[in-house]
Amino acid sequence: MTNVVIFPTLMIATAGFTITLVGAPITLQTLFVLLSGMVLGARLGFISMVLYILLGLIGLPVFANFQGGYGVIFGPSGGFILSFPIASLVAGLLTKYDNKYSYIISSLAATFIIYLIGIPWMAYILGWRLTETIGYMTVYFPGDVGKIILAILISNRLIRHNVIQT
Repeated sequence: MTNVVIFPTLMIATAGFTITLVGAPITLQTLFVLLSGMVLGARLGFISMVLYILLGLIGLPVFANFQGGYGVIFGPSGGFILSFPIASLVAGLLTKYDNKYSYIISSLAATFIIYLIGIPWMAYILGWRLTETIGYMTVYFPGDVGKIILAILISNRLIRHNVIQT
């Protein structure tokens, strides 16, 4: 159970490594969301992401650019943050350690969940049309593909070498 704090800690430690754009900053958060589910499994991954959100909601500076509080959740990136537990859960449910394709499927599905919740939220908060927001979000796609590849490589290695015991 102590492994639950690993991924929120990594997210907090890298909260300052951001590229700020209108709406949502580019961060390493989604990499750790994917890894939390793929490495810890659905239940513990979900719990770790809920813990991360709760830390931010009580005001600790855990979100991108070391921000915290309800204002971040009710801002343009709030939908993405709120999607993290669900995305981690999906990544954990779809990852089967004996199937190399499950890593690809789980990370793609989890990333889709993040976009599915985050994009409409951002559109609503910013007063943009959904199609306009989707077009804007294409800037994030190459980085997210890179994070998916990293998540697959890292999780496979961590699991194969029993680095994290669940």
